[in-house]
Amino acid sequence: ADACASYRLLYERLEALDGTVLDSGRQDVAAAPLADTLAAELDFSALLDEAQRRRTVFVCELWQGEARLSGCVNAFVPNKHLELSDPGIRAKVSEKDGMLVIALSVKSLARFVELEFEDADAIFSDNYFDISPNQPASVSTPLPAGWDLKRARQALRVRSLYDSFAD
Repeated sequence: ADACASYRLLYERLEALDGTVLDSGRQDVAAAPLADTLAAELDFSALLDEAQRRRTVFVCELWQGEARLSGCVNAFVPNKHLELSDPGIRAKVSEKDGMLVIALSVKSLARFVELEFEDADAIFSDNYFDISPNQPASVSTPLPAGWDLKRARQALRVRSLYDSFAD
């Protein structure tokens, strides 16, 4: 084994948009830092017909110990053809040491979640990301100058790709 390799665990799920896990697996991955590493080659063509491809995504997460290093959601059709439903995004906002912590959860897949404040600029720790019903998300940002927690909660706007179709 390469002395520079780092051993990680890859979790993968074939998931309906409502979060129902249709198939799952996990495997050890040896990957050098900052390197492209092929973890697996998977073929779902025999499992998914055209209609199922509109309601199913492939989710993978890379973990090292208890830390989630990254995750991605891959659709089998262009995003505009996904049968997205209202994800029912729930945001719980709290404050810790001058930072706002926003815990996000959904009832169905939320693609390209966008966070913003009305009347204030903010740099969020993440933006334009996906949230699976099986993997809640947490985002942080500094509390805008002169704001309190109540004002931040009132000014927070959360949208996803679904909202761009619903407008």
